[in-house]
Amino acid sequence: MARPNAKLSGRIVRSSGNVFADLGFADAGERQTKVRLAIAINGVLERRGLSQAKAAELLGINQPKVSALSKYRLEGFSVERLMRFLTSLNQDVEIIIRNRLRTRPPGRVFVTAARKVLASTPVFLDHSRDTPPTAAGEQPPAEPPI
Repeated sequence: MARPNAKLSGRIVRSSGNVFADLGFADAGERQTKVRLAIAINGVLERRGLSQAKAAELLGINQPKVSALSKYRLEGFSVERLMRFLTSLNQDVEIIIRNRLRTRPPGRVFVTAARKVLASTPVFLDHSRDTPPTAAGEQPPAEPPI
């Protein structure tokens, strides 16, 4: 495990929002992303009441790795692998790329788990046809004849 490079002091300092950055880890963004993905995975497993053996079967890993994941020992897991676990559990993972605000420091990675399904109809993009977004269940506009 990498050692933080921050020095401990007796001062109280406001958090940056990323405990790993506050502790001086060079890979703070990746660590926080992994933890948030693991929280989502462990939440799904807990809600479904799955044993570690059944979870291992669904995720395509062995039971000791599920145990490590449940204890947030994430050194052996990549961000991509954790996202694949979520999709294996029938969860959608969205990656949104946007310009950063000028008032904020350099770009960052955000991982947010949805708390509940909203009452509004979700909007999906159909990249295969370059059509504008349509609400779920709507048919995209008919393509003009060639």
